[in-house]
Amino acid sequence: MWGFSPLQNDIACDWLEELIHDQELLLRVEQALGAEPEVVRAAAAWIHQLAANGFLPHDSRERLMLRSIAGLEGLLTRGAFTHPHVIASVQAEISGLRSLLPSPGVAAKPSLD
Repeated sequence: MWGFSPLQNDIACDWLEELIHDQELLLRVEQALGAEPEVVRAAAAWIHQLAANGFLPHDSRERLMLRSIAGLEGLLTRGAFTHPHVIASVQAEISGLRSLLPSPGVAAKPSLD
C-alpha cells in the first residue's frame, strides 16, 4: 500500500488491471461508443478515467481514446444535446481525451500492462 485511496495498493491495481484486460469487457465498452448519447458519454468517461490513470491496455489505448473522441464529436455534430452546459461539458470531455493522446513524434505514456 502506498496511499489511502482505494487504488493505491498492489492488490487493487492487480485486480483492476485483470478486469480491464478482459477483451470482452473492452469490446462492450467500445460498442457502447455507438449507442444512445448518454451511454456514449458514460463509455467515453470510463475510457478517459482509465487512460488518465494508466490502466488501458497499451494495444487498445489510442484506438479507444480516438473512438471516444469520434463518438462525442458525432453527438455534437448531430445535435444530440441542446443545453449549453451539456454541450460545454462534452467539449471539455473531448479536450480531456485529446490531452492524453501522444503528440506526433512523442512516445506515448506507458500503461500498466
